[in-house]
Amino acid sequence: MVHLSQKGYTLIETMVVLAITTSLSVVGVASFSNQIAHNHLTDAGRQIISDLRLIRQKVIAEGIAGPIQFHPDGRKYSVPGIGERTLPPQIRFGLREGVPPLPDAVLPDDGISFRENTITFQPNGTITGLGGTVYLTNDSVHHETVAVSVVTTGRVKIRKWNGNAWR
Repeated sequence: MVHLSQKGYTLIETMVVLAITTSLSVVGVASFSNQIAHNHLTDAGRQIISDLRLIRQKVIAEGIAGPIQFHPDGRKYSVPGIGERTLPPQIRFGLREGVPPLPDAVLPDDGISFRENTITFQPNGTITGLGGTVYLTNDSVHHETVAVSVVTTGRVKIRKWNGNAWR
């Protein structure tokens, strides 16, 4: 009598492997989406810093004052000689609820504490006024906020809210 050996997997085994694979895929996609949103926020902060430093250097070299105007309603800002920059999707000016402003800083309604939402660099590299902060937040990631500050001397600094403190 000839016995045929049974090779392969049962339907139950296949369904269990498929369920585990699907679960891992869902977790991976969610994690990947959060990472993309985090990168959008970080990139937006870095782009603003880069533009501020570029304009400051241009103003010092050319000797002509250069204003950068922020438009919070349109999620844009204007850079002299470059044009308008638009924030990435899901990124906006402002603070998330529950995130405090930087220590010793004014809490702006629109996320920009510069007078008339404008930073003007002078030919000596300083800015007009007392300085201020531009807050960026990501609507899709809980507690992620970035603050880009410029002080009177023209120094530009970025800080991130980690859920407990500004770093």
